[in-house]
Amino acid sequence: STNPYDNLDVDVVMLEKHVESIIDNIGFGRFQVYLFFMAGIGWASDVAEVYSTGLLIPVLKEEYNLEGNGELGLIGSIVFVGMFIGSFLFGSLSDIFGRRPIFFITS
Repeated sequence: STNPYDNLDVDVVMLEKHVESIIDNIGFGRFQVYLFFMAGIGWASDVAEVYSTGLLIPVLKEEYNLEGNGELGLIGSIVFVGMFIGSFLFGSLSDIFGRRPIFFITS
């Protein structure tokens, strides 16, 4: 019997060379810099949300006299719950309306 995975290494090498030649043909220019910058802004907004939550917890503890670790943990966790729900919701919407409009709405 023939194993379909016998030529896997050859196929992967051929695919890598094909992708490499496509990238060489496209080159690196203003669009790639713009794309890198826009992706960085999206990543930075995610990081800022998580980071600012950690900075706000002590302030909220003092402002609202929160004493239990459960309340403080809930405040820290709610950001991740929102990310979890949002990834499914906006992922589905981006399949319907396209990635670009949803990216700009959520950023």
